[in-house]
Amino acid sequence: MLDGTDEFTNLELAVRQHARFVFKVAYGVLRNSHDAEDVVQEVFLRAHRKGTEGVQDLPAWLATIAFRLALDRTLSASDPVCKSFVSAPIRISILFLYLCEHFLRK
Repeated sequence: MLDGTDEFTNLELAVRQHARFVFKVAYGVLRNSHDAEDVVQEVFLRAHRKGTEGVQDLPAWLATIAFRLALDRTLSASDPVCKSFVSAPIRISILFLYLCEHFLRK
């Protein structure tokens, strides 16, 4: 998608189509709109730098990046509850699947 002749047009299209969903994923983890907006910007910067060649499901790929960045941001706040939560990968997977299912329905 971003590897075409007009990368910026393609990036703008991706942002318009998926920014709201990416924001919802980030906000679901962070519960702070300012931090969620920062995560959205970082997600699309990374998507632009890396490109989307070989990505089969763009919304899922962007949601994964947003979820991981939001978790990293949460961990950087040094909250011991979040650290114990993140140490259990199964619970993270369940939360991630719930968030994706919940936001895809809207």
